[in-house]
Formats: sequence, C-alpha cells, structure tokens
Amino acid sequence: PSTRSLLKIDYINLKHDLFSENWQTVFCEENCEMAFENFINLLVTYIKRHNFTVRMRKATVKLKPWISPLLLNKIRFKNKLYRKLKRNPTNHFLRRRFNNYLCKLKHSIRLSRDNYYNSLIGDSNNPRKVWAVTNDILGRGKHNDIIAGTSFEIDDLRIDTNLDKANAFNLFFSSIGQRLGGDYKHYFNCKQSFVLGHISGMEILNVIKSLKNSGSVDVYGFNVKILKEISFLIVDVLEFLFNKCASSGCFPKCLKNTIVVPIYKKGRRCDLSNYRPISPQPIFAKIF
Repeated sequence: PSTRSLLKIDYINLKHDLFSENWQTVFCEENCEMAFENFINLLVTYIKRHNFTVRMRKATVKLKPWISPLLLNKIRFKNKLYRKLKRNPTNHFLRRRFNNYLCKLKHSIRLSRDNYYNSLIGDSNNPRKVWAVTNDILGRGKHNDIIAGTSFEIDDLRIDTNLDKANAFNLFFSSIGQRLGGDYKHYFNCKQSFVLGHISGMEILNVIKSLKNSGSVDVYGFNVKILKEISFLIVDVLEFLFNKCASSGCFPKCLKNTIVVPIYKKGRRCDLSNYRPISPQPIFAKIF
C-alpha cells in the first residue's frame, strides 16, 4: 500500500530539554537582536533534535460531497460494464448499452452536483461563503504547480528556472512600495511620544492561548501547536526578550524574516503583476 511521510515531535523529551536549558546565551547578551537570534537558534536546534518521521498509509481518495451512495453504486456498475466491454470490444450490443448508461450517469452526476451547490449558495447571505463555493466550482486554489509550470516574461526575457523565478518575484514584490510611494514626499513631524509598559508573562501566555490553532509553519518551522505545547517553558525568556526590545526601541530582524508565496489572481499567468504576495509572519512576531 502507498504511504506518506509525516513529521512528528517528541514533546516529552523536548520539554525535558527546555526545562533543563538555562538560556545563558540569551540572558547574557546585551544586544537584543543577537539575544533573539540566539533564542530562536536554540529552539530550532531542540525541535530538530526531537522530531522524527513516521510512515503512514495514504488516505483513500475522498469522494466529492455530491456523490451519494446511489451514485457510487452506479459508477461502480459503469466500471463493471467498461471492463466487460474491454474484454469484448466487438460486442456492439454491449457497447451501445455502455454508452447509454454512461450518458445517463453523467446527467445524474451533473444534476446532483448542481443541487449540492445550489443548496450551499441559495440560502447564504455570507459573501465569503459564496466566494468559497465559487472558487471551489472554478477550481481556484487547487493547483500548487502553477508557477512551476509557467514561464515568465520580463523585458522580453524568458524566465524558466525556479531560481530565476524566485529572484524575479523577490525583486518585483520588494519594489512595489517604492513604485507606489516614490512621488510621496509629505512627512509628518510627531512631537509626542509614548512609553511601553512592562510586558508580563501572563500577558504573553494569554496572547498565545488566543491564537487560532493552525498547522502552517513559519520560516523557522514553528507553528501555533508547537508554541502552545511549550509556552510555559519559554514564557520567562519571551518576557525578558520582549521587554528588552521594547526598552531599547528595537524590533529584531529575525522577526521580519518570512517566506513570500506568490498567489495567482487573474490575467496572464506569465505576468508577475497578476500575482499577490502572501507572507506568513514568524510566530513570535505575532505575539510581540
């Protein structure tokens, strides 16, 4: 049977190591940026040390929601007729029977699909839900290999390799701000200032608890599930780091790193301006 690899974390041993860690490379570092980098590097090291790969059997093909048990039986009978026809290709009666049954089956599937989507959209006053159903019908967001299979054209230059595509997107997205605000020369003079109060460990834990559970990972491989599992073991370090950054007026560069994913919108696929950037924040930047 086909299998897939799944990465899991041994949280028991991970928590044991984090409990034993004294974080001296963090607490003794005067530069807040270096302190935050040391913290992230240590955490990444521990997580890599305690993750492991398990082999799991691939899930069976998920049926479309409009495929009822009755339709499924009809599909199986159609496949049975097709196998008979393959064994007897000169049997004209069997071929005519198969073609007639296939036409009726297609009509039944189309009718069932239309009824399913009508039931979802018909009584919905939620525009987000309507767009989700529309995108599902049009098949948007299902093809992750759009960029890999597309050649881009920039200044009459054809770009085919993945590395060149990544560099082209980086250059294009990073220059959007300059292009939009290049002519804007009005600056504000702020004569007032504000002071950040002390950030407590309880505040940090409450923010972590309020985060929605998500399996998506940031540029360092952290996600909300990992953070919630180890939050009580690193909250004192986070309290120290956040207050150090706030008192020095520094937002660490390591919290600005992200993975930019181009998402196709519409128009010509070979045009970079028809893609929008999605950049998940580092998990600790969300808390800060």
